[in-house]
Amino acid sequence: MSLAPDVFVLRRVSPGRFVHLGGSGRGEGWAGIVEASLEDDASFAQALKSEQPVRIERDAADRIFGPYYARSAAIVPVSHDAVVVFGSPSDPIGAEDGALVAAAAEVNASLEPAGPAKKLAEQLELLEAVRAAAAVVPTPVEEAMAALAGVAADALSCELGLLYLANGDRLAVTERGWTLSVPRDDALTSLRNALGAGAFPFCVQDARQAPPPGSLSKDEGIRSYYLLELTGLARGVLLVAHTDAAPRGFTLLCRQLGARVAEVASTVLGFGLTREWTAAESARLQSEFAEHARIERAVARPPEEEEQERHADRAGDVAPRQHCQAEESPRRGGRGRDDGDGSRVPAECGREGEARQVDDAVRGRDEQRQIVQAVVVDAPEDRPGHLSDRGEADDAGDLHAALECRAGERDCEHDPGECAERELLVEGGEMVGGEERGQVADAR
Repeated sequence: MSLAPDVFVLRRVSPGRFVHLGGSGRGEGWAGIVEASLEDDASFAQALKSEQPVRIERDAADRIFGPYYARSAAIVPVSHDAVVVFGSPSDPIGAEDGALVAAAAEVNASLEPAGPAKKLAEQLELLEAVRAAAAVVPTPVEEAMAALAGVAADALSCELGLLYLANGDRLAVTERGWTLSVPRDDALTSLRNALGAGAFPFCVQDARQAPPPGSLSKDEGIRSYYLLELTGLARGVLLVAHTDAAPRGFTLLCRQLGARVAEVASTVLGFGLTREWTAAESARLQSEFAEHARIERAVARPPEEEEQERHADRAGDVAPRQHCQAEESPRRGGRGRDDGDGSRVPAECGREGEARQVDDAVRGRDEQRQIVQAVVVDAPEDRPGHLSDRGEADDAGDLHAALECRAGERDCEHDPGECAERELLVEGGEMVGGEERGQVADAR
């Protein structure tokens, strides 16, 4: 005969502690995972002291003992070491005290310990919670925080899950049928201060007796809460709470689940923070290397680059030669080529007879970066004698190359055996060339 939807049978395991072993309704599902304390549960202490049933009636669901919340309940002592609790979430319990005492004795006598199947089910529930937390993708870190807060809330059947991370001073909030009435910034500050206090783990079955930390106490809908610490790189706080949406507390299994989920969350978020740091550090180093290279190129370019640029500028100043056109001698780099009409030779020779200082502009060169030096050219009478011979040899070589290139034209334009034009020098008003040029140089 059942006098209430929920029945709990508790036995003493220590002077001030009772553990739930079996029952019906919620008492069956919570067997082995619920306990009561004489220090925290005053109605238990009152029933044992008076050895009479203690009735509890509330306008709305309220805490009866441990994690159990109901609108109406009766706590009946069977012996000094056994207590039976009848509870109803919504309707009052109308049975007389005598009926309650008889029913309590019958339930206590027929109690059987929880079987292996129930223990395996609890272990499977723990495994599923750990598996769900480990499956969370660690990055982005903010999304991982929200996912882990949701896993914790689901595993413990809570309506609120808050996860605070000291790295970056970040907060994630998961709401399952209840909306947090405290501003987000205030909740963040409250959990930051709770982390500094360092009181972990901290499980409160009745938030009215020990309100949540800081501004979270302003949310009057929070009925019980569980504070857990995150460790390692992911140092922070995990808070899960039951509310007026489904008031209840935390069983022993809930506490085990919460502790394991917090451990896995610390590992997952630590890995996510490591990935986040490596990505940011890689981007920073690439940016600094690029800036360093840019500064080096702007401030001090390697000599090889400057030399290559000078060669490129010089190559741009040299006009392309036609097919079979002779290249000018290095000693004649400043002279123009013979256009074939013979008009260049006297003018060139006339210019050589003048002593002057030449400061030619360097074409194709950035004059703001290049230093143009003056080049002194000696007059013919001031030159060393051997330079004259060398010049003749160079001129002769260039001339032969030019004549060979125009060999076909010479057959058509000149009589057979006619000599090629020779370059002459001016000496004392007379044209001198060939061997006489060398003699004149020796005479000087």
